[in-house]
Amino acid sequence: MTDRSTDSLRLRFVVVNHNAGDLLRRCVESLLGVDWPTEVEIRIVDNASTDTSIASIADLVDANPGIEVLTQATNTGFGANNVALDDLANLDLVALVNPDAEVSPDFATALSAALQQAPAAKVGAACPKIVFDEPFRSVEVTATNSNTRLVEVELDGVDLTHRCHVVGPDAARLPVSDGRAEWHLGERAEVLVPAVEPGDLRLTFRATAPSEVTVTAQGSTPARCDVGTASSQLHLLLTAPPVRRVQNAGSTLDKFGVGSNRGFFQPDDGRFDEPIEVFAWCGAAVMLDAEYLRDVGLFAPEFFLYYEDTDLSWRGQSRGWTYRYVPEVTVGHRHSASTGQGSVTTDVYQQRNRLRMLARNGSIPLLLRGLGHAAGSTIKIGGRKLLAARQPGSKGDSALFGRRVVAFGKAVADLPSALRARRELDAARTVDRAEVESRFDT
Repeated sequence: MTDRSTDSLRLRFVVVNHNAGDLLRRCVESLLGVDWPTEVEIRIVDNASTDTSIASIADLVDANPGIEVLTQATNTGFGANNVALDDLANLDLVALVNPDAEVSPDFATALSAALQQAPAAKVGAACPKIVFDEPFRSVEVTATNSNTRLVEVELDGVDLTHRCHVVGPDAARLPVSDGRAEWHLGERAEVLVPAVEPGDLRLTFRATAPSEVTVTAQGSTPARCDVGTASSQLHLLLTAPPVRRVQNAGSTLDKFGVGSNRGFFQPDDGRFDEPIEVFAWCGAAVMLDAEYLRDVGLFAPEFFLYYEDTDLSWRGQSRGWTYRYVPEVTVGHRHSASTGQGSVTTDVYQQRNRLRMLARNGSIPLLLRGLGHAAGSTIKIGGRKLLAARQPGSKGDSALFGRRVVAFGKAVADLPSALRARRELDAARTVDRAEVESRFDT
């Protein structure tokens, strides 16, 4: 970006909404509260919402002429951002903010300053530190049977199952027939429980074969119980202070082309407070140089949801653009508030789109590794199902296996169109593919 006064820069916030509920109002109010020398311009693209989220901000729209709501007849996914950027030639800066995110007052000024620090470096994006919008207390769980499930989490009688996160080498959120979900824990996992105040925690487990479960929380005595095919409950008192966790400190890819959030679930304790260059930016909250978008293009709408931001980041890398992580700017984010953790949408699109992105941008060896990794992880889930086929409670693995098979099939079916796009992208490339892939977090 050419170094210019902030007063002369035209900034537009873009929010794509789909049934975000009350979170949309929280988001828009935070955008209206940012420090910016001119009127804040906000375009909200509503993706055919059926809830009251748009109605909940009617007074804000009426009171602020800078807000415009663009209504879509159908849900076109994250690519609906493109609808709000039809006059890109008239913009200097574009800030994408998810409706389940809440920005700080310094969001615009600090990120725009970061974009202008090195105008010759082609900095296309400034990425804030994105944190989960509520703190968590950590509970460690070990089990003697790797097919142990976490069925329910309650704190002082309040069901928090849908708001918890489970982290571990074999942790997976599994769909079950009644629309709820369970967590496959493996032999070791960390359960993150949203809790501001101390309280009595009740965990409900089930296993496909006898399992001894041990639960440990900081400041509490470890608790143990025997778990079988019938549900078993375990109680302990949560007393340790909650910890704020990082969701994204910039994004990266590994040797299989699997995208990840830097710092995902790590404590926000200073370890991600160094400004660095990152491979990719996260579309949940980012500021983009409009010149970068004019040069590289907008989102590929065929992605619909997930990996479209990494694809656009990769395309920029292939044309010499870089992205800066700005940790002094913090954004709170309600992770997967609209799509839902472990939903069919999340499972299928994440798996399909990762392979689509690799076919469009990656080297042939990387694409083959990615296909092999996807097939291997699917087979692993299927094997887990077969090993427990005669045991009750294994339906979740069956459903997850089915989703992965569907996603893999869709990705293979999409290969011809993705490879056609690859040829077009290669024609625009100015940086060698091997050089771009050397920047992965391998």
